Amino acid sequence: GERAIGYKQRFKMPYIGLTGSYRYEDFELGGTFKYSGWVEASDNDEHYDPGKRITYRSKVKDQNYYSVSVNAGYYVTPNAKVYVEGTWNRVTNKKGNTSLYDHNDNTSDYSKNGAGIENYNFITTAGLKYTF
Repeated sequence: GERAIGYKQRFKMPYIGLTGSYRYEDFELGGTFKYSGWVEASDNDEHYDPGKRITYRSKVKDQNYYSVSVNAGYYVTPNAKVYVEGTWNRVTNKKGNTSLYDHNDNTSDYSKNGAGIENYNFITTAGLKYTF
């Protein structure tokens, strides 16, 4: 029941995008594309084993981010739409720097280009959208 490892990734990014939609009678199709070449990713990796308590921290800059989203909906009333959507997101892998701190012997180390951070996911959504 004890924690052995704690891990967290964080991604910060401004992005540019393009959104479009097409409606025919009560049906609507839409999509979005997003891009960033300015992603800053970081992670924190904690090892809680009493015999080997170590913290690793990594930081990577200027990664690429891509996102594509497609949705389809049907207006059940003029203001209410049921829809489904799929979104694919990716932050590409790039090397960055890592620092290590050993809590048991109070030592630290630094490694240039010793880390790589990436992320990708696919999200599906179904819902009801009501516009006032």
